[in-house]
Amino acid sequence: MGRISGPLAFLAGIFLLLPGVLAMLDVGGAGLPAWLARDLLVTSLCGGALMVWGGILIRHRELALNDLEPIRIRARR
Repeated sequence: MGRISGPLAFLAGIFLLLPGVLAMLDVGGAGLPAWLARDLLVTSLCGGALMVWGGILIRHRELALNDLEPIRIRARR
């Protein structure tokens, strides 16, 4: 199973936010029904925020593990 990197999750979260923002602004005059625009907004904002937060946490963990690498090398010697 593949791993997802922090920056990739962060970018995926940003792209997940776009439909909600576009629905909120009603870009292009699509004339979406209010309930559909609201549902798109809530779904994409919640999902996008979770992905952005997850990307930050994954990246923080990767950096923390990289900081521990010299300690592991010394412990093996």
